[in-house]
Amino acid sequence: MLTFTRPDLPWLTSNAFQALTEWQDQAFGLAMAERNLPNYSLFSEATKFGDPDFARKLMNKGWSYLSGELNSLKSLERHLEEWEDLIPDPEDFDAYGVYPALDEAVAIQSAILAILDPVYRVGQDCSELSCSTIASFLEVIDANEEDSMAFWEQELSFQQVLIDKVQAVGTPSGQSVNQIKRYAQGDGSSQIGICLSDE
Repeated sequence: MLTFTRPDLPWLTSNAFQALTEWQDQAFGLAMAERNLPNYSLFSEATKFGDPDFARKLMNKGWSYLSGELNSLKSLERHLEEWEDLIPDPEDFDAYGVYPALDEAVAIQSAILAILDPVYRVGQDCSELSCSTIASFLEVIDANEEDSMAFWEQELSFQQVLIDKVQAVGTPSGQSVNQIKRYAQGDGSSQIGICLSDE
């Protein structure tokens, strides 16, 4: 279990995630990874490690499966195996950026794993991983209380709206999946404010 400190706000509980259907949990996890893709992309751009295009392709396959457009999981399994070689090791890099990139890489891996193995519940893990990224970021930049609270409130709002959106989906469709994906992409900024002009 991740250890970090969050402010006293009405965070989503374990019960909230347990109430999700298998599909809803998968959609929540993939949406969390979708939102924070800029963390991996910027790191890759700066260090020439990894492959943001491959990450995009992998997640697109996940979205295609959730919308019912991908019938076979074989290509998803193959791509996930390749993804393992694109996950950064903090011991190989000096810059702080490797940590948000690693968190995002793990979130992508977890979201796809949950699709391949529905027994694995990913929603709460991705929720807490995103919060852990925020906690470490705020510590690194030595954020004051006001700025810290702004980050936390934004994250709480995002996750609450996201869980409402996935819970509202009864029978998945391309339209409902696209709506969740577009919400996750938002203005192109990650949970710690990373944004690429070409995202």
